[in-house]
Amino acid sequence: MPFTSAIPTRHPSSLVYTDKHMTHFGIICPGSTGHMNTMAPLGYELQQRGHRVTLFGVLDMEPKTVAAGLEFWAIGVEEFPLGWAAERDAQLGKLNGLAALRYTIGSFLQRETMMHLREAPEAM
Repeated sequence: MPFTSAIPTRHPSSLVYTDKHMTHFGIICPGSTGHMNTMAPLGYELQQRGHRVTLFGVLDMEPKTVAAGLEFWAIGVEEFPLGWAAERDAQLGKLNGLAALRYTIGSFLQRETMMHLREAPEAM
């Protein structure tokens, strides 16, 4: 159901809606703390406005997602098993400069982006 079906009961800035069938939002979130730290408040705010919110991400993001009160749907389970983020961060911590940038882009950012593009649409 499109968001436009919700009807505010007061001024739009209050965002209190009377439509009990609000939108179910899917948030695709890369498996890093920085991304989660921005997506969790977004999801929370959407929930406060009456929406249902599910975060789609790698298994390492599940505890933070659930702690934020959002629903979680794992994607990339085979390619990014539980614990991969700690391994990634440990390896990245050994690098600096251009080597760290190359590792970030080539070793996991590109892989994770491709996984999201491949698996998220079907999961949604």
